[in-house]
Amino acid sequence: MKSGIELISEERTRQIEQEGWTPDHDDIHIRSELSHAAAYYALDPRKRIYFPDKYNNLWPWSKLF
Repeated sequence: MKSGIELISEERTRQIEQEGWTPDHDDIHIRSELSHAAAYYALDPRKRIYFPDKYNNLWPWSKLF
């Protein structure tokens, strides 16, 4: 079984190689969007499913669309 740090490292490598989300790309997010997205992902998924009106507005990019 992989450790948490191994899983995080693999995901970050995937983001860079497949999505193009490099550190330079990350630097353009100057309004705490990445930390807000991390907090959203840390929520119990059931909250996002059963109470979307309450929690989906926490997604930092939902206001862009």
